[in-house]
Amino acid sequence: MLLDRLQADLAALNDQALRRVRRTLDTPCGPHATVDGREMLAFCSNDYLGLAGHPQLARALTEGALRWGAGAGASHLVSGHYRVHDELEARLAAFVGMDSALYLSTGYMANLGLMPALLGRGDAALRAFSAMTPDNPAHPPERSWAPPHIIPNGYSAADDDGRHGRMLLYGFSGTFPWLLRNAIEGILGARAEYGGLRVDPCLPSDWPRARIQRAFRGSVFDIQIERRGSGGGRELWVDGVREKGDLLAETRSGRRHVVRCFLGEAANPADGGRAAKGGSR
Repeated sequence: MLLDRLQADLAALNDQALRRVRRTLDTPCGPHATVDGREMLAFCSNDYLGLAGHPQLARALTEGALRWGAGAGASHLVSGHYRVHDELEARLAAFVGMDSALYLSTGYMANLGLMPALLGRGDAALRAFSAMTPDNPAHPPERSWAPPHIIPNGYSAADDDGRHGRMLLYGFSGTFPWLLRNAIEGILGARAEYGGLRVDPCLPSDWPRARIQRAFRGSVFDIQIERRGSGGGRELWVDGVREKGDLLAETRSGRRHVVRCFLGEAANPADGGRAAKGGSR
């Protein structure tokens, strides 16, 4: 069943011309590239500063490999954290004016580390989201963490704007969509997992409610989140039936579902008379 679903997903990507393939480069990273045997100009590199092929960095990399070898031998928490790592993190911290810094070798690893730090911290996730949206009028450009991008603005359109909510994550480049996704999931808590769709929101302290539509495995979930008090309780209702947990594991393929999540004091929905008839799962 899993293989059939993956094949169907790939076929859908093909139909929409969205399936990505790897292209083979025969030249080092730079503005001019030989791609699959063709001479081309590269406009999609993440080498923003043009340092990937800098001779001085290449020499430093060679010297470092000769001095320290080709690998650390273990993770940082075991025996793979060397003096040069300490020195690098100290210099990075001084450069950005912080007390300390944590260096990770890839943007993907940094995003994996950021995600747990934001989950359950709605205010921190909102600050991260605001800093990563360069066209946010509330923040001057110098406060943005994001490099310059051409960004579709549907995510920030007004409710009555036809573009509202239509931004797709692949409209961004590099690791930026992962940072944005981490911040969104850290606030609204709609996270796709192997076992199902988990709905575990943590709204910022001054947000009374929020709403998100999430496509998942052939269905669309209209998730409505409402704060009902300052307590730590929560209730989750799907199509008028109360769920026991926050993981929607049951397959609901090809349908549209209304999910209502109440935070704070335990309380039935305003239309609880209708919702309560379905009982609970």
